[in-house]
Amino acid sequence: MIQLENNFKDLFNSTALPLLDKLMMDEYEQIEDPRSMLFNMESADREIVQNSSLASLGRFQNVQAAEVAPLDEISQSYNKTYRLLKYAKMIAISKEMVRDEKWGLIKKSVASIGRAARETQLVNAFNVFNGAFSSSLTPAFDGVALISASHPSLVGNQTNTLAAQSDLSDTSIKEAERVFRKVQDERGKRLNIMPKVLLVSPDNMHLARELTMSPFLPGTANNNINSIGKFSVIDSPYLTDLDAWFLLASPKDHGLRVITRQGLETESDMDKKAGVLYYVADYREAVGADQWRGIVGSDGSAS
Repeated sequence: MIQLENNFKDLFNSTALPLLDKLMMDEYEQIEDPRSMLFNMESADREIVQNSSLASLGRFQNVQAAEVAPLDEISQSYNKTYRLLKYAKMIAISKEMVRDEKWGLIKKSVASIGRAARETQLVNAFNVFNGAFSSSLTPAFDGVALISASHPSLVGNQTNTLAAQSDLSDTSIKEAERVFRKVQDERGKRLNIMPKVLLVSPDNMHLARELTMSPFLPGTANNNINSIGKFSVIDSPYLTDLDAWFLLASPKDHGLRVITRQGLETESDMDKKAGVLYYVADYREAVGADQWRGIVGSDGSAS
């Protein structure tokens, strides 16, 4: 502690930034960040990233010996554009704060930047789920909501939601699993991907664990084996709808993305006339969804 406070006395010298960075990053990194289990974490080297979906090949067809194989082609379907946005925050540390040895206030101010950065990233990421039932908030490639019963495809509309929106329960999870397994690609081929994660709000955290971890049928005295899949349960306070819940495949099998152009970086600038050190942190990223396959959700609107 004494060494740290002694270092603070050098805040207005060239040694200031590493000390401030350590305080800020320690706070930033200790906050739980489940995004890598829910999103494809990607990087970009330009301001705009464009993804295109493709209509895959159809099924193989029977051909006779020496007969030419039927020609098929992969055609481009929908497009999605991600714009890498900049997020920033700055604080000012005066010479008076240092001279008056307000170390606690300085440390809290710098650490707060790290917490604010992580909070912003998590809010932006989970807003993908918060807006998943609205096409204007979280559209997929096809222009409808990320979670919808009317995703257009070459074999007709497809769904990644329940026929009747339902709160989290043994019955609703089983229906979601059935919906998940029936999803087809653009040409009607089965995807054969499995749900891996159950995302819920903290209000449903214990229920989700009971439903997925019980060896027997949950909530009853029956000895029936619990047939619900073994999912990793993630609960997040950043879900604004306390009843909403989602089943997700591994990130590689769906289209939720966090695209980083620049990770969290800092710099400091000294205003000698005012006797103030400005400490700035910023990052650049885009968050969104393109492909809806690999995700099934319910807003839990049933009473």
